[in-house]
Amino acid sequence: NEGLWFLNSSGSTIANSIIRHNDDQGIYFDDTSATITDSVIEDNYLGIRIRDVSTPTVTGSNIRNNQYAGVYFEYRNSSDLSSATFANNNFTENLYHMFSSTNYPSGQVVVNAQYNWWGAATARDIEADILHAGDSVTAARLFVDYSHYLDGPNGNPVDHYQPLFLGVVDGSITVPSGDYELLGGVLISAGAELNFDAGSTVHMSHEASRVAVHGILRTNGTVSQPVIFTSNKTSAADTDWDQIRVESSGQVHFSHTVVE
Repeated sequence: NEGLWFLNSSGSTIANSIIRHNDDQGIYFDDTSATITDSVIEDNYLGIRIRDVSTPTVTGSNIRNNQYAGVYFEYRNSSDLSSATFANNNFTENLYHMFSSTNYPSGQVVVNAQYNWWGAATARDIEADILHAGDSVTAARLFVDYSHYLDGPNGNPVDHYQPLFLGVVDGSITVPSGDYELLGGVLISAGAELNFDAGSTVHMSHEASRVAVHGILRTNGTVSQPVIFTSNKTSAADTDWDQIRVESSGQVHFSHTVVE
């Protein structure tokens, strides 16, 4: 059986319910908006399958023990997921908590998945359970913004550093001085510019963390306040993050900058 299937529908609500034991997806949203609250979605092949311009709001729910993915994003003809929201949920024991299919436009689609428990309390471990553009910023997948991840089920946000989620930079962005954890990766588009003010430290979140520079990456460090790109581990190793990659259309302009 294939659970609940919503096709070009809007306004449905699922609350205090259990969706389980479906051999395909528990819930299929196809060009649909709906709300799920305080429910359990478990032991399906896919917990929630989301196709095209579907904008569910999922809060306070347990998404667990789904054989392949807790939430599966599938691109067909369109990709506007800007209103889709996942917050204050518990994701546990899924092969992937969230999985993005390919054919999305170069990681330029972002899903708001802030303030969830992912079965782990470090960005490095969370990334291992989410397949998205954060694993390769040049992949044709969407980005999952999992910032302010929680320290346990129904827990508190883990913000050792100020979370920084940039995804694809299309215009001109200046990041003020601060101590940041860069979630996922960054793609600076041709013609775009990303600036870091003096005194910024950027802790790269995992092994595949990469800044892909097709435009301009500029740092404005000083002798007393350099800009630092480094690992988010206390005991850093040279395999903790990937690279800053400058493509043929890209440039970097570094002043008093440490890359380690």
